[in-house]
Amino acid sequence: ELTIEQGKPHPVSSHNPSGWLGEKRPNTNPAKHPSRELTQTRRLRIAANPLAFQYVLDFNLWNRLALLGSGPEGLVLAAAQPNLDVGEFVMDWETPPNVWATNPPTWYANHGPKNDQQQIDRITRLVNGARAKHAQVIVLPEYALSESVHDKLEKSLFGSPEFLVFCAGVTTPHPTKKDFVENKAWLRVSTPGVRPQYSVNFHAKTSGAYFNDSVAEHIEAAAEVRVFHSQQWSLCVLICIE
Repeated sequence: ELTIEQGKPHPVSSHNPSGWLGEKRPNTNPAKHPSRELTQTRRLRIAANPLAFQYVLDFNLWNRLALLGSGPEGLVLAAAQPNLDVGEFVMDWETPPNVWATNPPTWYANHGPKNDQQQIDRITRLVNGARAKHAQVIVLPEYALSESVHDKLEKSLFGSPEFLVFCAGVTTPHPTKKDFVENKAWLRVSTPGVRPQYSVNFHAKTSGAYFNDSVAEHIEAAAEVRVFHSQQWSLCVLICIE
């Protein structure tokens, strides 16, 4: 992986040796791995203004994403929503709801779904339905998983026989700050023939949301944007208002 620093660009492109060999046909295929010898790239551009976040180019999925969009249906993505009401989540508020009329809260913290088994059953049905329609990328929203739901889904998705990119939000208690949570994304890529399978909780939200436009989300905001780069695709996980 490469960390982008202001004034030190890292262009990414496939290296093609044909330009160096004159009129003779090259006797080797163009490289499939990234090269930084060029001054620009068609598929990636970093903002020119002073960077508010740290940008990281991650090549861990270079080969793992090779099958993405390669089926007869092309690239099929599914967005799955297992919850329709905020009442299905474990919520902490600065003040209890019964006193909001006189003392409204200024912050909230969402600890994930109340009913783990119900959430697992819903997500499993959604994933199976998406697979039946040939989806290769399945995306669930933030707060969809608690730690325990994540662990159980990890076991059920392990050993997937077909290519699958799965992304969902994971909410975990903050290790040091009371009433705060960590709002991260779980990215899981199953590629037949590639071991071990890629499964990482890597991206924390860079800015908290607001409930009813006035109640701030109690999270530890992050300052990193990670772009996974492969030969054909660039993949970036963004959460909520990002």
